[in-house]
Amino acid sequence: MNSIVKTRNPFLIFLPFLFFYLAFAILMYTKVFIGDETRFLAYANNLLHGFYSPASPHVDLLSGPGYPIILVPFVALHLPKIF
Repeated sequence: MNSIVKTRNPFLIFLPFLFFYLAFAILMYTKVFIGDETRFLAYANNLLHGFYSPASPHVDLLSGPGYPIILVPFVALHLPKIF
């Protein structure tokens, strides 16, 4: 039988995809932001300071706080953008 069929641990089955994804991310990394990255990092920085959107009348709730919440630890630790 095939060794992959015998392996029931999904971590071992999908480990090559993790390495492929990491290599792809490192090779395609640029320091220039494209699209929404600047906005999401600004929201993450706002969350670090205790609020999400600017005060009234400039309230901006077009996108939810889910992705910026994930970015908060990286922004708080001042990690490079590639992380």
